[in-house]
Amino acid sequence: MQLATITLNGTLDRVILVPGFSPGEIRNVGDTVTLPSGKGLNVARTALSLGAELMTTGLVAGRCGQWICDLLKTEGIAERCVHLPCGESRISTIIVDAESRETTVINDLGPSVPAE
Repeated sequence: MQLATITLNGTLDRVILVPGFSPGEIRNVGDTVTLPSGKGLNVARTALSLGAELMTTGLVAGRCGQWICDLLKTEGIAERCVHLPCGESRISTIIVDAESRETTVINDLGPSVPAE
């Protein structure tokens, strides 16, 4: 049996480890990880790691949306995303203080979905 997931507002998560992060200061980045995310994509990644056959779909837009699709293929996740004619899929910047483990999340807005 094949599973399917749907992600209506997928995002490209950019997780940045910053030792001693404090707003208003200049800091060097530790490690960085960039991955497609959103509830349906996270479920797909977990299901794949458990051996499930799956396909994911959802709405993507612009270059960021294409990058999301490319990264899914790299992870071995089959996708059939719908590419919106305008806008840009969102990027979420997640800053993790490598010392305190406190997290700051900054979310872009997703693309507008046309009525038709």
